[in-house]
Amino acid sequence: MAGSASTQAIDSSASAASSCATSLNSIVFQIPTTDPNYNPANGTFTIHVQGIALPPITNPAFVDGTTEASFIGQPGLVVIDGQVLKGVADGLTLAGQADGSTIDGLEIVNFANNTSGSGGNGITIQTSNNTIGGLASGQGNILSSNTGDGISIPAGANGPGS
Repeated sequence: MAGSASTQAIDSSASAASSCATSLNSIVFQIPTTDPNYNPANGTFTIHVQGIALPPITNPAFVDGTTEASFIGQPGLVVIDGQVLKGVADGLTLAGQADGSTIDGLEIVNFANNTSGSGGNGITIQTSNNTIGGLASGQGNILSSNTGDGISIPAGANGPGS
C-alpha cells in the first residue's frame, strides 16, 4: 500500500542513515499491528516498496528487524517486498561510506532484475566490513524469490569482512 506507515518508516530511516556520517545509525522497526500491511495470521509486517527503489544506505547503519515488538528470535517478521515495485531494483544497498553496517532480522523478497541481469538482489554490498545476519541463534535474514542474488558483492567491494 503506497504511503503506508511501514513504507514511510523505512524510506525515512534509510534517508536518515544516508545523511549522518558521524556515527552508526540504527534503523529500528516498531510497526503497529494497526498498519494495513500487518498480517495477523502469521504475525508479519510487510513493507511493500512501490514507485522507486529504496535509497542506498551510504553511511554506517544497523538495520535491525529484531527491534519489532513481537520478534521471537526468528528472522522474517519484518518483510521488505519489491513485488509491486516498477523497474529494476535491489532490496537494500550498502554504498558510499556505509562500511561497518549490519543488516539483521529481515525477510527481503521479490526484487527483480532486468534482461541484462543487473539488479534484483536481496542485498547489494558495495562497502567493506559489514555483517549480514550474525553468528548467534536467531540472527540472520531470509532472502528469497529475488531474481538476482540473495547477497551480491560486486568487484571492488570485497575488502576485509565484506
